[in-house]
Order: sequence, then structure tokens, then C-alpha cells
Amino acid sequence: RMVLESRPLVRGTEVRLDGLELGGECVARLTHLWADLGCVRCGERAQLRLSGLSATACSSKVWCDKCSAVLAATLRPAFLGSAARLSAA
Repeated sequence: RMVLESRPLVRGTEVRLDGLELGGECVARLTHLWADLGCVRCGERAQLRLSGLSATACSSKVWCDKCSAVLAATLRPAFLGSAARLSAA
């Protein structure tokens, strides 16, 4: 299981869920998130699959096929606040 951060450190790219309305106290977890990353060296694209269900599946790394740079992403689930957002870095 992933630990939900009540006040996550803001960094990386933020994924917003504007307009999402949940009644009462609810927990929404991402089961699958496909991140499409672009290499900063050569522009080659790579896809990573992330999940908010387990600590081992929340991070992923892949080598760029063109220039061998490391492309990485980490999903950091957080509580949905009044602005209804989740954070990913």
C-alpha cells in the first residue's frame, strides 16, 4: 500500500482533477497512469506505467532508445483537497 501525503512537497508535474466532486470523506487511488515522457537530450518519447496502489509500482525508469539517457517518473499520491488535485513528480 502507498502512504497518502497530507501535505506533499510541491515539485514536478501536477495532475489536476478540476471539477471532481466526492461526497463526504473518500479516497481515490490511481490504479494505472501511463506517463508519456520526452528525452531532454534527443526528444525520443517513452511510456512509463505507474500505479498509486503499491510503493514498488509508483516509480519507473527506462533507458532512452536513442541516446541511452535515463527517463524516470514517480507518482506521489496525496489527499484530494478543496482544489481536488493529485500530485505526480
